[in-house]
Amino acid sequence: MHVRTKTNGILFVLMLSIPLIAELITATPDNVPGTGFSILLYEPFDFAYCLLTFVLLLFANISISKAHHSPLWESVMFSVVLFILWFVVSFVTVLQLHQNLGGTL
Repeated sequence: MHVRTKTNGILFVLMLSIPLIAELITATPDNVPGTGFSILLYEPFDFAYCLLTFVLLLFANISISKAHHSPLWESVMFSVVLFILWFVVSFVTVLQLHQNLGGTL
């Protein structure tokens, strides 16, 4: 398996799992809205977690491109596309988990 695929896959799953685990752990029958959305969108400032994810993806892909002597613009564009995909998947997944636990929007 290619280094870029493996690295991006691990980052994608790891960064997706943190808000999901937070939602599962903090949601109780009395307090349905867990903190998954707060981590994903608001804490400690608006879109901080998303920004962290984008920076990690960008750093990883630029490092891989430098090691393989690939053009940097390709790794930047790949990081942007992968980040957008990650955000959509994360938002929909946390939303579905939130609703399955009994929460509403």
